Amino acid sequence: MMRIIMVTAGNYGARVVNTMAVHGLAPQIVAVFDYTGEGGDFLDDPSSLLPSRTPDADLTVAAGLGGDLNLVAAEIAAESGSGCIIVESHAP
Repeated sequence: MMRIIMVTAGNYGARVVNTMAVHGLAPQIVAVFDYTGEGGDFLDDPSSLLPSRTPDADLTVAAGLGGDLNLVAAEIAAESGSGCIIVESHAP
């Protein structure tokens, strides 16, 4: 079974988690880290926002994050041993 970590913020992040659960992926989600209201475009030390415990995972999905919060998702992916990370892009 694939183990998935969700790193989210805001309503969009919550919608992505809920949609994945509705489509049968809830058992594979091993953690949801919500960063609603955290940070801004730039973080001096993204590692300061890391959770105290990160479970092992195969995939990390970042949804609804802005700016440097995406760096937090990358740190979480690395700590979990994820072989893959999916991060949304806002570039054209």
